[in-house]
This record gives sequence, structure tokens and C-alpha cells, in this order.
Amino acid sequence: MLEKIKDIVIYKDGNYNSFPNAIVLGDGTIMVGFRHAPDWQSQFNDVTHLDPASAGVYVLSKDNAETWSDSPSLIYRHFFYGVQDPCLNRLFDGTIMGTFFMWKVSERDKPLENPDRHHFVNDYYSAEMMNAHTIRSHDGGLSWDEPACIDYSGKDGLRASVRGNCIGLLDSSILLGLAIYDHDTTKRFVRIVKSMDRGLTWEKVYDIRHRDNHVMGEPNLFRTKSGKLVCFMRTHIDIPGRNVYDDGNSEMSPMHVSYSYDNGATWSEPEKTQYTSPSPFHALQLDSGNVLLSYGHRYSPYGIKVVLLDGELENIHSARPVLIRSDGVNHDLGYTSSVQMPDGNILVTYYIFHKNDTTRYIAGTVLRES
Repeated sequence: MLEKIKDIVIYKDGNYNSFPNAIVLGDGTIMVGFRHAPDWQSQFNDVTHLDPASAGVYVLSKDNAETWSDSPSLIYRHFFYGVQDPCLNRLFDGTIMGTFFMWKVSERDKPLENPDRHHFVNDYYSAEMMNAHTIRSHDGGLSWDEPACIDYSGKDGLRASVRGNCIGLLDSSILLGLAIYDHDTTKRFVRIVKSMDRGLTWEKVYDIRHRDNHVMGEPNLFRTKSGKLVCFMRTHIDIPGRNVYDDGNSEMSPMHVSYSYDNGATWSEPEKTQYTSPSPFHALQLDSGNVLLSYGHRYSPYGIKVVLLDGELENIHSARPVLIRSDGVNHDLGYTSSVQMPDGNILVTYYIFHKNDTTRYIAGTVLRES
């Protein structure tokens, strides 16, 4: 059973702060990475997730989320490309490995390198997805090495977004899930890649595809205590005339799971679950043996949901979600990431904003399992 203790502000400064991801360092320090970008609402009367000025940053708490850094520290900023979805992973040897991808933004009349795979930014600019990268820190985030492109044999020119944590195997290898944008732009699938050198080089392992051509994205990998591997996937079903973000359309975005019983070499066909959201899903192994699943609830009442699953996810089709926050305004929230803190409490991080203050900020909810 879960008990809510409180909601907290992790970082807010008037900019557009979003897409957090949390880890606990060896000394118990909590590190939350996120995307930090200007807030263009006053100029465009809208918000955008595509910004060449966006950077990956982090803040720290050394007292179980009671207080946080006054200002964020830099993970990575590019001179020309916007950094998107910085995610953090603490590897076996204590190395912090971050992942992110980048957007290239230009005027709408400028030629694009990949004209079939771009997004419009208001009425002024277009953006195309660039490559996904990894980056490492060996000193707790004080310094970071140069980013390494996630490249591998068989990439075939396909670009990928990356949002989600990797898993480490007993041979010290790393598995990571990528959301691959197919040459057929109506399709997107999940590719599992493997690294033996902390994310510097990669090999293609397996492609998880949906037999009904659901659009699949933002995979998050998880390993149960028995060694079963799980890939949680956000999916999207196209229905003409309907918008996945509108109330009443939650069935258009069911979470799917895929399982591997051979350390990631092969994966089961994606399986639909009862949980729905056009937002990624995150799983956390708790000290009790249970698993906390969290996600942004992008329908009214807008907020954050969690589900308490058993350690092997046997109750994934029966466990009921709990709404732990319901004071959001619209679907621009979520992207949860959770950690269990040294005091035993659980911190669920996400971004959100409220009716009387449209500034997006990094927030958290502290829970206790009883």
C-alpha cells in the first residue's frame, strides 16, 4: 500500500524545465537531470519542446529531497542543436552514463537533411531529429566527457530518440531501448542495442515491432529480481479524426510490454496492458520487492499516476493505478522517474504547471510504502 506524504518543488526558475530523470548516487545524494530551455509563451502564445537553446542539466539533494541545488549544473549544451530528454544511469562501477538526443531547428524554407522526418515549430521554424548520444561522468557529475553518438552496424541511416533508462547485465554490458523512426514515417518501432564499454560503442541486438503497426516510442527497460527483462513502451494508435491528447481518447495510447528471458537476445511480441497514457512509463524496484510503475496522466483530471506491482509483474493486468496528483492543467506534464531515497521513502519526479502559473517546473511527490 502507498501513502502520499507531500508534493515538492525540485527546481523552478521561470524557464521551461521538463523531462526529469532521477538516480541515487553511492553516497545517497539524489541527482535529477532535466531539460532546461527558455519559455517562449509570451512571444508565441504557446509552448514548444523543440528549441535549439535547450540544454541538459541537473540538480542535487543530499537530504532526502528536503532541499535542492539553488541553480542547475550542466550535463551538456550544444552550440547549434537543442538537447532533449537527458536521462541518467548509474552503472555498476559508479559511472554516471547519460543519454539524450538532439533537434536541429531552422527556418521553414531552409532545406532539411531528412525532409520526410521533421516537425513544425509554430509558424516560423521546422525541426529535424538528429542522432542519439551518450555521455559519462566519473566524478559524480562534476565533469563530463565528450558525447558519443549511438552508432552501430545495421543502423541504415535511421535516427532514434532515446527516453528511458538502460539496464546492466551481469557481464557488465548495457542494454538500451531506442525509439526508431522508420523510413516509412507512419511507423516507429523499438530497437534494443548493447554496449560493452559504458556506451561508447554499440551493437544492434533486436527489433521489437508491433504486428498491428502501432506507433511505438520511449521504451524503458527494467530487470526483475529473477532476471526477466521487461520493456515498457508508450504506443499510439492512429484513428482518423481523433487526437490522442483529447479527453475520451485514452484507448489510443495503451502501454505495451515486451519480455526477454535470455538477457535481451530475443523479445516477446508486444502485449497490451490496461494502463493508458501518451506519456512514457517508468518502473522502479523497491526495497520491499515490489515494483512501482509511474506515468503522467494526460487526461482530466491531469496529473500523475502510480501502480504498485509485485516483483515479477504478475499482477500487471489487475493492479489498479492511483492518482497521486491531479492539479495539472493539460497534457503538458509527466515524464516520471522515481527513486527510493536513503530514508526509505519514494520520490516520484515529473514536470507540471498549474492554472494560475503556466511556468513548467520540475516537481516531485514523496510516497511511503506501508
